[in-house]
Amino acid sequence: VRGFTPVDDTTVNLAVGMRDVYELKMLGYCRDIDWSHSIGVRTRSGFSMICTNDPMNVELLVPDSMHASGAERCRVHKIRKLSAEEEEEQRASKK
Repeated sequence: VRGFTPVDDTTVNLAVGMRDVYELKMLGYCRDIDWSHSIGVRTRSGFSMICTNDPMNVELLVPDSMHASGAERCRVHKIRKLSAEEEEEQRASKK
């Protein structure tokens, strides 16, 4: 992962590798994701690889969160790779 862009309170785009962008949809509201300077992505099972076929095994960590117990943990329920057109469309809508 080389970067991330919050789309809204339940969606984050991850820039992976040189050109790929993956959209992660959270199971619910992910507190403070829109102003966080960094995030973490990990599997709930402890495996080192993240698979788009098993999104419920993935969680997003927001270390900058003001959550009482430390980093906010946001459970993912959907992962999909964005097409170049979708990525450009999202970028254009942010301007």
